[in-house]
Amino acid sequence: IPTSCVYDGALTPPPVSSIPQKTGYTFAGWKVRGLPDGYTKLQYIQSSGTQYIDTGLKANLNTKAVAKIMLTDNASAYWAIFGARETKTSKAFTVWDSITKFSCQYSSSGGMMSNTDTIINTPYVIELSSAGLNINGNDLTTINNPASFTTPSNVLLFNIGGANANTTGNNVNRIMVGRFYYFRLYQSGTLVRNMIPAKNSNNVVGMWDTVTKTFFTNVSGSGSFTAGPVVQ
Repeated sequence: IPTSCVYDGALTPPPVSSIPQKTGYTFAGWKVRGLPDGYTKLQYIQSSGTQYIDTGLKANLNTKAVAKIMLTDNASAYWAIFGARETKTSKAFTVWDSITKFSCQYSSSGGMMSNTDTIINTPYVIELSSAGLNINGNDLTTINNPASFTTPSNVLLFNIGGANANTTGNNVNRIMVGRFYYFRLYQSGTLVRNMIPAKNSNNVVGMWDTVTKTFFTNVSGSGSFTAGPVVQ
Protein backbone atom coordinates (compact mmCIF):
# COMPACT_ATOMS: atom_id res chain seq x y z
CA ILE A 1 0.00 0.00 0.00
CA PRO A 2 1.65 3.30 -1.01
CA THR A 3 2.08 5.74 1.85
CA SER A 4 3.99 8.95 2.40
CA CYS A 5 5.22 10.18 5.76
CA VAL A 6 7.43 13.07 6.85
CA TYR A 7 9.42 12.12 9.96
CA ASP A 8 8.20 14.09 12.96
CA GLY A 9 5.71 15.74 10.67
CA ALA A 10 2.18 15.11 9.45
CA LEU A 11 1.20 11.79 7.91
CA THR A 12 -0.03 12.09 4.34
CA PRO A 13 -2.74 9.41 4.03
CA PRO A 14 -2.82 7.26 0.88
CA PRO A 15 -5.59 7.90 -1.66
CA VAL A 16 -8.99 6.45 -0.91
CA SER A 17 -8.49 3.82 -3.63
CA SER A 18 -5.61 2.25 -1.65
CA ILE A 19 -7.28 2.10 1.79
CA PRO A 20 -7.16 -1.49 3.08
CA GLN A 21 -10.39 -3.38 2.52
CA LYS A 22 -11.61 -6.72 3.84
CA THR A 23 -15.14 -8.11 3.73
CA GLY A 24 -16.88 -7.71 7.08
CA TYR A 25 -14.35 -5.15 8.39
CA THR A 26 -14.20 -1.34 8.43
CA PHE A 27 -10.86 0.44 8.21
CA ALA A 28 -10.54 2.57 11.39
CA GLY A 29 -7.73 4.87 10.22
CA TRP A 30 -3.97 5.23 10.25
CA LYS A 31 -2.05 5.06 13.54
CA VAL A 32 0.92 7.33 14.26
CA ARG A 33 4.01 5.22 14.84
CA GLY A 34 5.77 5.40 18.17
CA LEU A 35 2.72 6.05 20.36
CA PRO A 36 0.79 3.42 22.32
CA ASP A 37 -3.00 3.15 22.42
CA GLY A 38 -4.59 6.03 24.30
CA TYR A 39 -1.97 8.59 23.22
CA THR A 40 -2.34 11.26 20.56
CA LYS A 41 0.61 12.86 18.79
CA LEU A 42 0.77 16.67 18.84
CA GLN A 43 2.68 19.10 16.67
CA TYR A 44 4.15 20.73 19.80
CA ILE A 45 3.66 21.42 23.48
CA GLN A 46 3.85 24.93 24.89
CA SER A 47 4.89 26.29 28.27
CA SER A 48 3.53 29.56 29.64
CA GLY A 49 6.69 30.03 31.70
CA THR A 50 5.92 27.78 34.66
CA GLN A 51 5.87 24.27 33.16
CA TYR A 52 8.94 22.18 32.37
CA ILE A 53 10.06 18.57 31.87
CA ASP A 54 12.78 16.50 33.54
CA THR A 55 14.40 14.08 31.06
CA GLY A 56 15.77 11.91 33.89
CA LEU A 57 19.29 11.96 32.42
CA LYS A 58 22.48 13.88 33.21
CA ALA A 59 24.76 15.23 30.49
CA ASN A 60 28.49 14.73 30.01
CA LEU A 61 31.23 15.19 27.41
CA ASN A 62 29.68 12.49 25.19
CA THR A 63 26.14 13.91 25.23
CA LYS A 64 24.48 15.53 22.23
CA ALA A 65 21.05 17.17 22.24
CA VAL A 66 18.91 18.02 19.21
CA ALA A 67 15.69 20.01 19.59
CA LYS A 68 13.18 21.92 17.53
CA ILE A 69 11.77 24.87 19.47
CA MET A 70 9.95 28.17 19.07
CA LEU A 71 10.02 31.15 21.41
CA THR A 72 6.61 32.82 21.65
CA ASP A 73 7.55 35.74 23.89
CA ASN A 74 10.52 38.08 24.21
CA ALA A 75 12.58 37.46 27.32
CA SER A 76 13.06 40.42 29.65
CA ALA A 77 16.14 38.67 30.98
CA TYR A 78 16.90 35.16 29.69
CA TRP A 79 14.89 32.10 28.67
CA ALA A 80 16.46 28.78 29.60
CA ILE A 81 15.66 26.48 26.65
CA PHE A 82 17.16 23.21 27.91
CA GLY A 83 20.04 21.82 29.92
CA ALA A 84 21.66 21.44 33.33
CA ARG A 85 24.66 22.92 35.12
CA GLU A 86 26.48 23.24 38.40
CA THR A 87 27.43 26.88 37.85
CA LYS A 88 27.75 29.18 34.86
CA THR A 89 31.35 28.08 34.42
CA SER A 90 31.42 24.47 35.53
CA LYS A 91 29.71 21.21 34.54
CA ALA A 92 27.37 23.03 32.19
CA PHE A 93 25.24 21.74 29.30
CA THR A 94 22.73 24.48 28.51
CA VAL A 95 21.16 26.51 25.70
CA TRP A 96 19.71 29.97 26.33
CA ASP A 97 17.88 32.81 24.71
CA SER A 98 20.14 35.66 25.80
CA ILE A 99 17.48 38.27 25.01
CA THR A 100 18.53 38.75 21.35
CA LYS A 101 20.80 35.80 20.53
CA PHE A 102 21.13 32.10 21.25
CA SER A 103 23.93 31.16 23.60
CA CYS A 104 25.25 28.03 25.24
CA GLN A 105 27.28 26.95 28.25
CA TYR A 106 29.27 23.73 27.94
CA SER A 107 31.75 21.96 30.19
CA SER A 108 33.76 24.70 31.90
CA SER A 109 32.86 27.47 29.45
CA GLY A 110 31.05 30.68 30.22
CA GLY A 111 28.25 31.91 27.98
CA MET A 112 29.11 31.65 24.28
CA MET A 113 26.94 33.67 21.91
CA SER A 114 25.80 32.50 18.48
CA ASN A 115 25.16 34.81 15.52
CA THR A 116 21.53 33.78 15.17
CA ASP A 117 18.87 36.16 16.47
CA THR A 118 16.17 34.79 18.75
CA ILE A 119 13.05 35.90 16.90
CA ILE A 120 9.70 35.02 18.44
CA ASN A 121 7.23 32.82 16.55
CA THR A 122 10.10 31.43 14.45
CA PRO A 123 11.05 27.72 14.61
CA TYR A 124 14.68 26.78 15.22
CA VAL A 125 16.50 23.46 15.21
CA ILE A 126 19.20 23.49 17.88
CA GLU A 127 22.07 21.04 18.33
CA LEU A 128 24.46 21.10 21.29
CA SER A 129 27.46 18.79 21.68
CA SER A 130 31.21 18.94 22.30
CA ALA A 131 31.49 20.23 18.72
CA GLY A 132 29.57 23.36 19.67
CA LEU A 133 26.19 25.02 19.27
CA ASN A 134 24.52 24.62 15.88
CA ILE A 135 21.40 26.59 14.87
CA ASN A 136 19.37 25.50 11.84
CA GLY A 137 22.26 23.49 10.45
CA ASN A 138 24.84 26.28 10.56
CA ASP A 139 26.09 29.14 12.77
CA LEU A 140 28.38 26.74 14.65
CA THR A 141 29.77 28.19 17.88
CA THR A 142 32.87 26.07 18.46
CA ILE A 143 33.77 24.78 21.91
CA ASN A 144 37.55 24.61 22.32
CA ASN A 145 38.99 21.68 24.26
CA PRO A 146 36.04 21.09 26.62
CA ALA A 147 36.95 19.44 29.92
CA SER A 148 35.39 16.17 31.01
CA PHE A 149 32.29 16.71 33.14
CA THR A 150 28.95 15.31 34.31
CA THR A 151 26.11 17.64 35.21
CA PRO A 152 25.04 17.28 38.87
CA SER A 153 21.37 17.36 37.93
CA ASN A 154 19.20 16.08 35.10
CA VAL A 155 18.72 17.86 31.79
CA LEU A 156 15.42 19.78 31.77
CA LEU A 157 13.31 21.05 28.86
CA PHE A 158 12.01 24.64 28.98
CA ASN A 159 14.33 25.14 31.99
CA ILE A 160 17.70 23.98 33.31
CA GLY A 161 18.61 21.67 36.17
CA GLY A 162 21.08 22.80 38.81
CA ALA A 163 22.12 26.30 39.82
CA ASN A 164 19.23 28.80 39.90
CA ALA A 165 16.84 26.33 38.28
CA ASN A 166 13.12 27.09 38.28
CA THR A 167 13.50 30.72 39.33
CA THR A 168 12.31 33.96 37.78
CA GLY A 169 13.45 37.55 37.64
CA ASN A 170 16.24 39.55 36.04
CA ASN A 171 19.62 37.89 35.50
CA VAL A 172 18.60 34.48 36.80
CA ASN A 173 17.20 31.47 35.00
CA ARG A 174 13.74 31.83 33.57
CA ILE A 175 11.53 29.02 32.33
CA MET A 176 11.13 29.36 28.58
CA VAL A 177 7.88 30.71 27.17
CA GLY A 178 7.45 28.80 23.96
CA ARG A 179 7.17 25.44 22.23
CA PHE A 180 9.03 22.16 21.89
CA TYR A 181 8.38 20.20 18.68
CA TYR A 182 10.78 17.38 19.57
CA PHE A 183 13.82 16.64 21.71
CA ARG A 184 16.49 13.98 21.19
CA LEU A 185 19.37 13.11 23.48
CA TYR A 186 22.32 10.99 22.39
CA GLN A 187 24.97 9.38 24.58
CA SER A 188 28.18 8.34 22.79
CA GLY A 189 26.21 8.30 19.55
CA THR A 190 23.34 6.18 20.94
CA LEU A 191 19.84 7.65 21.04
CA VAL A 192 18.73 7.60 24.70
CA ARG A 193 15.75 9.98 24.51
CA ASN A 194 13.46 10.54 21.53
CA MET A 195 10.73 12.74 22.95
CA ILE A 196 7.68 13.73 20.91
CA PRO A 197 4.74 15.93 21.97
CA ALA A 198 1.66 13.98 22.94
CA LYS A 199 -1.41 13.85 25.16
CA ASN A 200 -2.90 10.82 26.88
CA SER A 201 -6.51 9.68 27.17
CA ASN A 202 -6.97 12.03 30.16
CA ASN A 203 -5.81 14.98 28.01
CA VAL A 204 -2.61 15.35 30.06
CA VAL A 205 -0.03 17.00 27.78
CA GLY A 206 3.64 16.06 27.77
CA MET A 207 6.39 14.32 25.78
CA TRP A 208 6.34 10.61 24.91
CA ASP A 209 9.78 9.01 24.78
CA THR A 210 9.92 6.27 22.15
CA VAL A 211 13.17 4.87 23.60
CA THR A 212 12.02 4.16 27.18
CA LYS A 213 8.27 4.08 26.37
CA THR A 214 7.72 6.70 29.08
CA PHE A 215 5.38 9.70 29.19
CA PHE A 216 7.14 12.78 30.61
CA THR A 217 4.85 15.49 32.00
CA ASN A 218 5.13 18.81 33.81
CA VAL A 219 7.14 18.49 37.03
CA SER A 220 6.80 22.06 38.28
CA GLY A 221 3.42 21.55 39.95
CA SER A 222 2.23 24.80 38.40
CA GLY A 223 -0.27 24.87 35.55
CA SER A 224 -0.32 22.64 32.49
CA PHE A 225 1.29 22.56 29.07
CA THR A 226 -0.82 23.77 26.17
CA ALA A 227 -1.35 21.19 23.43
CA GLY A 228 -0.51 22.03 19.84
CA PRO A 229 -2.59 20.73 16.92
CA VAL A 230 -3.10 16.99 16.63
CA VAL A 231 -0.84 15.32 14.07
CA GLN A 232 -2.84 12.79 12.04
